[in-house]
Amino acid sequence: MVYPAAVLPADFSARLADWDPPFGPLRDVDAIPGEMLRLAAELGPDAAPALAELVCAPHRAHALEFDALEEFIQQYAVGHGPALAAALLARLRPDGPASLVSALGSAYSPAASAALRATLDLTDVSDNFLIVLIDTLGELADPAAVAFLHAIADRDPPPSRVVQDELEIVLRHAARG
Repeated sequence: MVYPAAVLPADFSARLADWDPPFGPLRDVDAIPGEMLRLAAELGPDAAPALAELVCAPHRAHALEFDALEEFIQQYAVGHGPALAAALLARLRPDGPASLVSALGSAYSPAASAALRATLDLTDVSDNFLIVLIDTLGELADPAAVAFLHAIADRDPPPSRVVQDELEIVLRHAARG
């Protein structure tokens, strides 16, 4: 895979592959989150635009290291959430994409819920997209996110049963605070 900016190390693909299952018998799986946090700290906030571009890359969905990239984004957001959120929000389109919507849940931006509601076109989206959005709003859990969840629940026609089930779970969790 070709990575978008010089701020990402040349061995970034190899690192993602090393963090993606299956793991060999000598691999210490418990060390992976720490390795990710160290790389995130080394990269700093300047890597956020390159990572956001990666999250949105159409070919990324087929990459072997998909799960590792998602996990790395979560770890990166721990130290660089505002920079990551700004970079992701700059790329938000009416159709998402779902990978970007999911990554916004990790960045915990106060502006994310309102931006998602104002930008996304939910007219003809799949149940899978709605579930990603619902889960992201559940992670954000701010008042705007909860209001958006209720708006999704109140859609006409109503969402599918699987989407309604996910909404019930997330709204119940949000009510607990």
